[in-house]
Amino acid sequence: MRFIYSLLKNFGCTKIMMSPSSRVHISVVGTGSPGTPKSVLICTDSTRYLINCGEGTQRILTEHKSKASKIQHVFFTRMSWRHLSGLLGIALTVRTAGVKRMFVHGPPSVVELMKLTRHFADANTTEVVQSDILQKPFLDSDFKITAFELDTKDTSLEPRAKRVHLDDTSQSQPIYAYLFQGLRLRNKLDPAKCVACGIPASVLHSPKIRQLVDGQPLVLDDGKTISPQDVTIRAPSPRNLLVLECPHESYIPTLQQADQLFAAIRSPREGDPEEPGGLVPGVTLAVHFVPPGLFESSAYQTFVARLDQCGQRAEEGEAEEAGGAQSCGVHHLVVDGSDARPVCPPVTGIYGQSVVLNTHFDPAVYPQLVDLCSVEAKPDLSAVEAFSRVVYAQPMLRYFLRPHSGFSTEHCVALDAQDLIQQAFDPLYVSQAEADTAFAEMRREIDVAIDKRTRGDVKSRLDDLDWPEFTFLGTASSSPSKYRNISAILVRLSPNDCILLDCAEGTLNQLYALHGAAETHRLLRGLRLVLITHMHADHHGGVITIARKVYDLTHNTAGLPVLAPPPFWKWVNSYTTFFGGENRVRLFPITRVYEAPDLASTAADGTDACDPIWRLRDTSEDLVFDWTKILSDLHLKVFFPSLSFDETNAMNIPVSVLAG
Repeated sequence: MRFIYSLLKNFGCTKIMMSPSSRVHISVVGTGSPGTPKSVLICTDSTRYLINCGEGTQRILTEHKSKASKIQHVFFTRMSWRHLSGLLGIALTVRTAGVKRMFVHGPPSVVELMKLTRHFADANTTEVVQSDILQKPFLDSDFKITAFELDTKDTSLEPRAKRVHLDDTSQSQPIYAYLFQGLRLRNKLDPAKCVACGIPASVLHSPKIRQLVDGQPLVLDDGKTISPQDVTIRAPSPRNLLVLECPHESYIPTLQQADQLFAAIRSPREGDPEEPGGLVPGVTLAVHFVPPGLFESSAYQTFVARLDQCGQRAEEGEAEEAGGAQSCGVHHLVVDGSDARPVCPPVTGIYGQSVVLNTHFDPAVYPQLVDLCSVEAKPDLSAVEAFSRVVYAQPMLRYFLRPHSGFSTEHCVALDAQDLIQQAFDPLYVSQAEADTAFAEMRREIDVAIDKRTRGDVKSRLDDLDWPEFTFLGTASSSPSKYRNISAILVRLSPNDCILLDCAEGTLNQLYALHGAAETHRLLRGLRLVLITHMHADHHGGVITIARKVYDLTHNTAGLPVLAPPPFWKWVNSYTTFFGGENRVRLFPITRVYEAPDLASTAADGTDACDPIWRLRDTSEDLVFDWTKILSDLHLKVFFPSLSFDETNAMNIPVSVLAG
């Protein structure tokens, strides 16, 4: 039945309401620490509600088998690149899973941004539809969801028209809070009470009995009226969830003065005929998206104290059943992205592969990842109790709303090298001793093959060189998964200079996993150039994130040099339009700095008359001169073997070949 309902929802038939889900929980996707998005996922039996969708969300959800076919709603707490940079990947994933339509909630320009990806997305995405949640609450079979728009200029929470897009770090950008009010489960029929009240077996097994479950009295054939309270067990009260963001301390007064938000929390309008039945006041869990240190500040704690006054109260007989007095009140989940405390990684696939290759194949080629090297990197989860008042987020940390059992760390990732090795070999039915033998034989065969194929003088010269060093950050997968990742190659030219060949979504995350924050930041300070081979998202989706990070570290207003096909300019320019601020990319369109050869020209003897290599244009042009200087400073040459190419639709430039 839920499968049929899911199909109907995909085609817009949302008026058909099912019974609320019997299981509801919130799962942390990423904490916002280096290499992870700031995101949570609300899971019910039939639907997934994704809150924010930063870069890397697609891979995390895929590895943890989060049922992409159920992701039909994405809520954004702010029009921020950090929150939206993973949306294209999610749209591609859910399309593959069969979702025809995905609703986005919050900032009104998200759909317009997604339309701009159509010219380079190498596959169709699901249809992305902007909801009208800012005009009226959204209602489905599990929640009534109300959105509140707030900013530092105007504390009014009424929906407003389309706004000017401000800088990602602006202190006057609108933020969006969401109140998820759970719908009450239907009452359960007690067979023993039914028999005691004289309900015949024929009625018990007929559709009439549903009247009692739905809260309506039932009149028997003998005229006796059976009240629902006489034969049913009242379902536990539903639990409510509040999701909000405070990106800067300047927003705290706005949150403190959000009277309409607090009014909605305290008194749902059950008497309103348009309201669903069974709503209850209060909040059980508040999810706070905040920068490091803000939650602990005295000003924010004043807001938290007001929120604590709206804690959800258990109905009669529920306190003992759901964890006693500790289960009442507001529990706070803090997603602050702090690197001051150890954080679990959101994925294990990269660590499992790395430790196997490092241990059994070649530790020099496959170095140990940073999180596996550090004992301090392992967080202490023992302090997290089911009904702790305040818990700082860890990836895959869960909070169960229905049945109400609070926080759980059961699914949090704990890295242990031996466990990861065992998990890798168990499905293969191969022992570690057998693996050692197989890997040793493989290494021997590779060394023999290298000796046969490499002339001695060339090999000796290569052995004496420390640079360049190539690090493959992905496996050129168009869709990242547990064991595969996107296209990006880090080329270190010297201890202090490096370039990137392609830069897909998740490139920065891979650097953090391999090198840790300190070394990654050192490398990015020396990043001189990014080369994009073609305009598929799995080759350039991470450029803006990398460029933003480079600027944060260097404050170089000239921007990160990027050589890319001409359509990339439209995407970069659109980013500036939607998110404001200065452009952090210094773009060199390939066709403006290089000239394609005329492949149609032939010599008198019928052979090709031109060199099939693209040539630099006249250096008298400023753009070409600047590009030539970059190559000269790095002692590089870039060649383009010419293939069939239509300059009017320059989506795919021949792959760049690097020479020193």
